[in-house]
Amino acid sequence: LGKKPSELPEAFLQLIARDSSGKILSYQQQKLTQAALGSWEELQLIYQAKEEQTVEVSVVNSSARVSAYFDDLVLIQEPP
Repeated sequence: LGKKPSELPEAFLQLIARDSSGKILSYQQQKLTQAALGSWEELQLIYQAKEEQTVEVSVVNSSARVSAYFDDLVLIQEPP
């Protein structure tokens, strides 16, 4: 049996929406919480675009010493 991790990684789901000139219209993050220590945690962001724009979604782990694993990334685009 593996040891339960004790340090929470600085890891998150991130969304950045930009207009056609590159101006940021929305910036969202959902960070891992203590619930993620030794278990799975679902991260979810919801964004509704009101005009044509570029949306970038990424998973980030900015921890130098603690690993974070992300599975099953799903993006759903619904028509207006």
